[in-house]
Amino acid sequence: MEGGHLQMFKVLVLFVIVATAVLHEPGACSPLECVIPVVYRSQETGYYCGPAAVQMALGHVVVAAPSQDMLASEMETDPVEGATYTDMMRVPFETRNLPDVYEGTLELEDLQEATDHGFLTIILIYFSTALMYQHYVLVIGYNASGIYVHDPWPLNASQPAGRSTGANAFISTDLLADLWACDPAHWGLVIPYSTTPGEGPSWWQQYWFLLIAVPVSIAAVATIILVKRKTSTTENSNISKAI
Repeated sequence: MEGGHLQMFKVLVLFVIVATAVLHEPGACSPLECVIPVVYRSQETGYYCGPAAVQMALGHVVVAAPSQDMLASEMETDPVEGATYTDMMRVPFETRNLPDVYEGTLELEDLQEATDHGFLTIILIYFSTALMYQHYVLVIGYNASGIYVHDPWPLNASQPAGRSTGANAFISTDLLADLWACDPAHWGLVIPYSTTPGEGPSWWQQYWFLLIAVPVSIAAVATIILVKRKTSTTENSNISKAI
């Protein structure tokens, strides 16, 4: 391969590598997995799972999230019952001019769709497979087998039976079916806001980009090579005639 052609080939390879790396940066989605990068916060008391989940979500969509104590006050978290009621979870968002949050009965597909758009969802699940106490977690992603959550329950505290807590905790689809059947069942609060306008590209946008960009780049390089060869042949022919 001639020096100039080799150089163009290297440029093309570099383009493909960079494009692939950019499209698969943290937070980008693929057909098999999608995870939103969110700063993790653990709950500061045994009953602050609601305030902690809201704090993480607000911290993702606004510049600075308020303290868990402030959020607990806004949501009227009950220290006696040790609970934050679902109908109060939206209050801190509305207070901060984020009125489009919506709650309701959701399915796994709803969690996946929200994540694909770069949106976080807070869900209420049973704390453990004992199916007794209820607990708020923040859904940050999914894969083919289940979902990823930021569970505010600290890792250094007694862990629930049947699963783990903390940042990027995984809950399988089968386990989610059991844990999400609490009261109210399949409750979720979708936060339809993202840190960047337009969010990241969806997986199909990424692969359509590669499907189009790579062949176009190859065709451009091939055209340049052909033009150079033709120019070189013409120049050589003119030199022969001159001789």
